[in-house]
Amino acid sequence: MENTNLPLKEKVDKLYVLKMALGSIVAAVLYAIAVRCFIQAPGSNMLAGGVSGVAIIISRLIERTGGEQAIWYSIFYFALNLPIVYLAFRKVGKLYSLFTLITIGLTSLLVAIIPQGFFDFMQLNAANDMLLIAIAAGVFAGCSTGIALMTGGSGGGVDVIVTILNLKYGRKIGNYSFVINAIILIVGGILFGEWRALLYTIVFMFVNSTFVNIIYIRNNKMMIQVVTNEKDKLSETLIANSRHGVTVFECEGAYTHTKRYEIQTIVLENEVKDLLKEISKIDQSAFIIITPVRTIKGNFFIPKYK
Repeated sequence: MENTNLPLKEKVDKLYVLKMALGSIVAAVLYAIAVRCFIQAPGSNMLAGGVSGVAIIISRLIERTGGEQAIWYSIFYFALNLPIVYLAFRKVGKLYSLFTLITIGLTSLLVAIIPQGFFDFMQLNAANDMLLIAIAAGVFAGCSTGIALMTGGSGGGVDVIVTILNLKYGRKIGNYSFVINAIILIVGGILFGEWRALLYTIVFMFVNSTFVNIIYIRNNKMMIQVVTNEKDKLSETLIANSRHGVTVFECEGAYTHTKRYEIQTIVLENEVKDLLKEISKIDQSAFIIITPVRTIKGNFFIPKYK
């Protein structure tokens, strides 16, 4: 049995690492496009939040002395993220920190080499199309962050900090990101005084955080209520497959007066699909209700990052 199971375990681990690697590459490409083609578009003067925002501020200050903004952004974006990657290694997980570093490195490289006119075919002009530029930047950046987090890594910077907060408090990650980024945004606005661009940056950040919350559902919580006669088998299955507690109530159908059982459990949203399949295997006639859960007080298991 041990020889049979070992290759399966290795196969699962390799698939997980492959998923993280692909996620890192896609996330890096998307974020580099957001920065280089939209945030740094001629005349946009937009900022960003977190480490990226700090790197943009520094690179724009250096650009005033004749430096190349894209190059200096890449240098500072990578350098400022290094201590945060170390924090991720200590607080989150080894694979998480490794692929966070890969995403940061690829993003830094791509921002330096992607032509700024890569999306000129869209014919967007900062003088007339700033709202579209801000929305496009938010979509690309939000998809980047969401994909990186969904595949088990991150894009570095604020992503790491809010991931740590998320593991502790279990709330939507985009909400933390928006608050932290807003603080850095205001500092940049004061330094450059470009308040029109600041307003469009707020649009960018709102779209960004919205897409993160849409894509990254790891810690969204759902209540599953199952009315069934198979309380023992279903309870064991739910506990075994989700590692969350289960509560069982005895109930009665008002029309038939048949005694049945209601099983309640709260799980992560990304666990729901698999759990429904397991429930169906045991009781195809089970009556199931699934509802979102806004707040939980008490112990609730959240899987750790690898």
